[in-house]
Amino acid sequence: MENIEVLKQGQGGLFPKEIGVELRPLRAEDAGEVLRIASRERVARYMRFETLHTLEEAEKLVEEYRKGVAWAVLEGEKGIFRGICALKPPENPEDEGRYSMSMFLDEAVWNRGIASKLVSWDIEYAKNTLRCPGLLAYVVDRNLGSRRTLEKNGFRIERELHFADMEGCLLVFGIRF
Repeated sequence: MENIEVLKQGQGGLFPKEIGVELRPLRAEDAGEVLRIASRERVARYMRFETLHTLEEAEKLVEEYRKGVAWAVLEGEKGIFRGICALKPPENPEDEGRYSMSMFLDEAVWNRGIASKLVSWDIEYAKNTLRCPGLLAYVVDRNLGSRRTLEKNGFRIERELHFADMEGCLLVFGIRF
């Protein structure tokens, strides 16, 4: 792997060592923690879902993420749930076999470089484990932080999607391996 040494840990967790967080497979019982984070408007404002209000909404979101490869992002020795990092299988012919990356993190870990390191981790995992031809990421045009994170990791804007009920547009970023 390019820049993240990964060590296998007990209980199926993975530590991208330089990040300072642990990744473990996302579980159905994580829905309560997903609700805790995604019920905050600041976290959900740029996501493809609206702010979550019920456990049922969080359960559906977790179920959707688990159709692909999804990890819970945990911090510290106590394994505090800090978000989700997921790779969703290609859904459309224009995806060209590329998985789409999705991530959201608790405000407690913002501005620490964790998202950028997780994007790098996703790239390496998609390339070396999934052996897919690249990745896609869908980002609201106003989300400057995510845009910079993707660009820093080699993604480029491939197209814009416009919706009648959406201010601005959705940018489709892509990277090919």
